Amino acid sequence: MGYVLLAFSTSTFEGLESMFFYLFVYTITGFLTWSIVLILESDFNNKNTKTIADISNFFKLNFSFSIVIAEAFFSLAGTPPLVGFYAKLSILCSVINSSSFFYAFVAFLTSVISCFYYLRIIKNSFFEKHFEWFSYINFNVLISCSLSTINFLMVGLFINPNLILLLTQRIVFLF
Repeated sequence: MGYVLLAFSTSTFEGLESMFFYLFVYTITGFLTWSIVLILESDFNNKNTKTIADISNFFKLNFSFSIVIAEAFFSLAGTPPLVGFYAKLSILCSVINSSSFFYAFVAFLTSVISCFYYLRIIKNSFFEKHFEWFSYINFNVLISCSLSTINFLMVGLFINPNLILLLTQRIVFLF
């Protein structure tokens, strides 16, 4: 919510537009992240996943689901080519354009610090060794389609965010 308040504090059209865009993007990314958590909690090798260490070396079991996990957390961290990068960049640009350089620096610094927490989950999923045997997780069609759609939105909105930007402009005009 710090980025939302930062964009709101600029009191400019660009700041409000980037705030609504950020809210939309992080709603999608948050939905994907919590879907991943619920899938892992549901029935993973007949036990609930309780720690990050439980997903160690997970990419060997289900590579495509590991890619979805990585893309969700990379988008939360704000790395390109995902839409989370564009959302954070638009807020930082609106803050810099309103001459709040100190707040932009603090936002950038906290974003770098938060990357540690997001990248730790990806590191455990791909690079840590786990010595227990896990079974493969089968997904039904609904879960696979919803994860694929949200995953496509995260990459597709980075490539062409015009529809969402037009929607956020319309919201700001009404606001």
